[in-house]
Amino acid sequence: MLDVAVYVHAPSDVRRARWDAIAERGERGWDVQKSRAFFDSVADPTYGEYAPLYRATADLVVVNV
Repeated sequence: MLDVAVYVHAPSDVRRARWDAIAERGERGWDVQKSRAFFDSVADPTYGEYAPLYRATADLVVVNV
């Protein structure tokens, strides 16, 4: 068995662009404005809170730019 924790780091602008692209394709069922509001008020702050812990305990860190 193999157990590896991988943390993939992506800057906020890259994460937001991905959210926008998903919203524009209609995959989430939200319009772009609702998607952006959720990203700004929930998704990005949550990432900021938990990302350092995940990164610190990861076996491998991948930086996505």
